[in-house]
Amino acid sequence: HQFAVLEERMLGDAEFEEWCEMQIEEFEERKAREARGDDDAVDAADEGLLREQKRTVEAGSGERPSRGQEVRVALRAWRKEVGSPVAAAPEGLTTELFEADPPVATMKGLYEISSHPSSSDADERGADEFSEDLDEWLQLPKAVPPRVAPWAEALDAVLLSMREGDRALYETRDGWWRFDVELLAVLTEVDVVPTTELLRGGAFARTKRLGGGTTSPRPAAAEGCLVVGSLRVIREATPAPPPAVFGLDTWEPQKTTFKVRIGDGVLCEAFEAALTSTCRPGSLVRLAAAGECLLPDVPAEPPSNHDDDDEEDEDVDEDVDEDSSKEEEEENYLLVEIEVREVDETAKFEAMKASMDAKERRALVLKDRGARLYEAKRLRRAEQVWHAGVKLFSFLKPEDSAFDPADVALQENERGRKASIPLLLNEALLLRRRGALAEATQNVEECLENDP
Repeated sequence: HQFAVLEERMLGDAEFEEWCEMQIEEFEERKAREARGDDDAVDAADEGLLREQKRTVEAGSGERPSRGQEVRVALRAWRKEVGSPVAAAPEGLTTELFEADPPVATMKGLYEISSHPSSSDADERGADEFSEDLDEWLQLPKAVPPRVAPWAEALDAVLLSMREGDRALYETRDGWWRFDVELLAVLTEVDVVPTTELLRGGAFARTKRLGGGTTSPRPAAAEGCLVVGSLRVIREATPAPPPAVFGLDTWEPQKTTFKVRIGDGVLCEAFEAALTSTCRPGSLVRLAAAGECLLPDVPAEPPSNHDDDDEEDEDVDEDVDEDSSKEEEEENYLLVEIEVREVDETAKFEAMKASMDAKERRALVLKDRGARLYEAKRLRRAEQVWHAGVKLFSFLKPEDSAFDPADVALQENERGRKASIPLLLNEALLLRRRGALAEATQNVEECLENDP
């Protein structure tokens, strides 16, 4: 990696060429020492490879954290004095060795891994050298790197090498830090409703997993599944959405049990997206949502008719609100904590396994639901619903008269092609409306192929 970085630098400088020759000589000399087995001649650069060691006590199977990410940990830390005994190998790291002295710190809670690379990372150090030389050549002021405490650097290093569920004993050679650390959860943050320009009025839906669910062999809920769990309101939005969109009868300050069916259109978009993407059985998730993401698909009543004067007044009020309360819109969101206990897949709908009759019935439901969303001026969501209907018929059975003399597969495929036409045209209407002309044209051409 070091030489790959060097190749990107400017050549032709005599001093730089001399430095390259020195690096090559040192590299060849080091290889020669390794070939001779001369351990006493190991230089300082090689000693850096032994500056830390770790032993995994309990292995987990969760995800690995990254820089800048928040994690939930349980740890004990020891600060050793110079001259204290160290383990000769990772196998020698034991709790008895660590507990010879009392820990200087004990913690169980949230910790944020530094987003800045450690000074001990050789690869990143090479990239930093290149950046410094480039800044000097461009006569730019040197950037002052943020200062990270030695204990934080050591803790970051061990956490970045672990997976969720791991427990490890870790020791540093320089700085003399020791940690007995368990990575309880990686708090992954996900936009369950993609943030695009189509989301208006500060709308968003974002989840952060607090723990559990990663080792569950069962996936998140899908369409038709029955989900049982509990929900606790941490922060209320103004105005508050109806509790029915979260499967509740009333909003309660304490934890409340819910039992909901995925895909019936009663749940709000944010809640359903969280249940189908990040919530697995046994998981604990926080969901923050605002705007149209808190609205259900059904019922989606069209706006009532107003007189012209009323419409003008509404327009004026909207302009005033837009100019004066952008920050309030960003802060006005609902925050809930979701715990999923059970996912019943008995009535799970899978398009690839469903019969053509079931697909046609589902397509009619989605077609009608999209029409109601369109009448309610919720165009983004209407397009998504119609697209979900189109995907019902994206799988075609192989048409081979030799193995299927009655042409059952051919007839089913024809039924699917004809049933998809209204959904394709409706989706093309909204694609064209938002300027996606290539996708709209593709939909129309598919309709002509299905029914010339």
